[in-house]
Amino acid sequence: MHDYVLYLLITLILSGIFSMGGAEAGLALIPIFNFLGLGFTVAKAVGLFTGASTTITSSVMNIKRKAVDFKFVFPIALMMVICAPLGAYSSSFIDENLVKFIYMLLLFYSAAMMMFSEKKRLFHAESKFTLFTVRAAVGCIVPFSALGSFFTYATYVPLDWVLLSVVAFSAIVGGYIGDYFMHFKLKQSHIKKLMAGLLYLLALKLLWHFII
Repeated sequence: MHDYVLYLLITLILSGIFSMGGAEAGLALIPIFNFLGLGFTVAKAVGLFTGASTTITSSVMNIKRKAVDFKFVFPIALMMVICAPLGAYSSSFIDENLVKFIYMLLLFYSAAMMMFSEKKRLFHAESKFTLFTVRAAVGCIVPFSALGSFFTYATYVPLDWVLLSVVAFSAIVGGYIGDYFMHFKLKQSHIKKLMAGLLYLLALKLLWHFII
């Protein structure tokens, strides 16, 4: 019971922080869950389920607002459903230490991007509605990738469904809280640096694992 409370609190806090920075907390939650005792593959599955839970919630809201172009989303989502499980299944044949090492590099890269890169627009949208629609479409595509990978992991690793329910609930609540505070005058640069600092610490923790 105490473990569930710990996972709930960690997921709630990180989901809130990363939501304020406009990102998903799964990237940070996966290594933290692993450090807390979950196998790395199980931690990946739980982290994917957590990320999918928050993005599905936002996607449902966007669908209700009729802000999703299904003709655009469907073919990409279909490719996600096909390709994401293949990637997840292929990882079962790769040495876990190699997967951890690649993930460590991803953490360093993500932290550096958050800390040092300036946000640039990929395109210029005159209409706020156009920008909102594109973001909504992307938000609908991402869950297909996460869920496809999660269900693949679920076929060959044992999962605690109570834990999955706990972290999914806390991720959704944390995402809403973070989204609420994001509307206040919080400097995105400060939040990004906080997120980057956390990712650097997690990456260094994984690096220490390889050194010793």
